[in-house]
Amino acid sequence: MSVRVRRRIRSGSFGLPYQRVAPSNSGDFGNKILTVNRTYVPSTYDTNNQTVSIDFRLSYRIHNQDLLTSGNAPLILLHGGPSIPSNYLQSSAAALSKERSVITYDHIGCGSSSEPSDINAYSIDFAVDDLFALVKHLQLKEFHILGHSFGGIIGFEFMKRLLSDMEAPGETKCLSLSLLSTPFSVKEVDQESEMVLKCFENENISAQDASSLFQKSHVCRVTGDDTLPSALREAYSKRGKVWQGTEVIQDYVANMAQKLHHEFPHILLLRGEHDFVSNTHAITEWSSLMTSHGCKTIQHATLPGCSHYSMLENEKLFSCKLMSFLVQIENI
Repeated sequence: MSVRVRRRIRSGSFGLPYQRVAPSNSGDFGNKILTVNRTYVPSTYDTNNQTVSIDFRLSYRIHNQDLLTSGNAPLILLHGGPSIPSNYLQSSAAALSKERSVITYDHIGCGSSSEPSDINAYSIDFAVDDLFALVKHLQLKEFHILGHSFGGIIGFEFMKRLLSDMEAPGETKCLSLSLLSTPFSVKEVDQESEMVLKCFENENISAQDASSLFQKSHVCRVTGDDTLPSALREAYSKRGKVWQGTEVIQDYVANMAQKLHHEFPHILLLRGEHDFVSNTHAITEWSSLMTSHGCKTIQHATLPGCSHYSMLENEKLFSCKLMSFLVQIENI
């Protein structure tokens, strides 16, 4: 994990312009490609009303595809970042796919998906559009969503848009939304993290050593030789370079649409015991917001011994907690 002087925490950290398009997926066994479109005003244009409409490649993968239409409702896993691809979720996806299909994908801007070079081609709304496009492409009628870190923000904004649509969820129904280590307020989580870093630095160690200690304590608690899990190292090596880090979503604070036309799905809020996203920002504030807007089915849990990447630190505990929640919902 790279270290910066400021904002050293990577969530989950947190003419036509040239577009770098992801290479062919020959090296990504099992990956499929969906074409998604984004219309935006290029940052290179002087005017504010000239738009371009460009297609991009969204790389996705389905674990246990045979159960996509005949088994339990599929689960969509959303990776964090922004722009830390889904490599670190693949082991959990495989473990969770014994009785249902599990879908992962790389958001536009990282991994095996296209990486537009123009910063204006990115936004949370665009990322939500991509999720809607994938659900439509796969013709999903009922499904579950789990979003990790920034992925939880995408999942929540997707759910908010779905519940605000008077016609939905007629053919599209999300049965549950699970938020894992998802910051309610990105800026406040960053500020808390900086305070913890300063406390480490006051222990007469260098800034670099303080940052390393923070990562080992609150981002990914590793054992043995302190090497990060290979899946996370692979994800970091393929992260995006254009729209990345919490700086690009610094102003995000969760809020609810004024008018919801449908009931909330079941909600699960999770965080690691040592997570840099505190209980306040990962559970309490989310629960308060959803309860105040009529959500009646909220469960929450803290995963002992884990930090931000609980699915890598204790995959069995994480998988059992999530699977138990999903089975409980489907047996209602």
